[in-house]
Amino acid sequence: MKLVARVKNGAVSASNLVSLLTDKKKSYKLRMNIWGKAVDPGMVHGLVLMLIVSGLLTLRVKPQKLIGTKDVALRHIDVGLGKTTIIDDNGEEVETLAILDDSLWGCFHFR
Repeated sequence: MKLVARVKNGAVSASNLVSLLTDKKKSYKLRMNIWGKAVDPGMVHGLVLMLIVSGLLTLRVKPQKLIGTKDVALRHIDVGLGKTTIIDDNGEEVETLAILDDSLWGCFHFR
């Protein structure tokens, strides 16, 4: 099943996202499309951390009572697109997906 079909409430389970990044055949096609070569898991983790810190991705723990405990597992975490408030052309505040806010991409250096 495709990842898009597994999206619920604007998020996907972290385990489904990991499955997408490390496909069943372990061919790492998505990683190859992003970096153009085989990369170690540290690079993937680094990218995900940067996306979270920049606000482009958000994490949710379900159930919330697990936050701050040692019992949180990958199956308890959902990954979603972050939201932000921008000023539109009419000068009004509008909530939008963070990926559409150019200012949040500043920490990423594209070649």
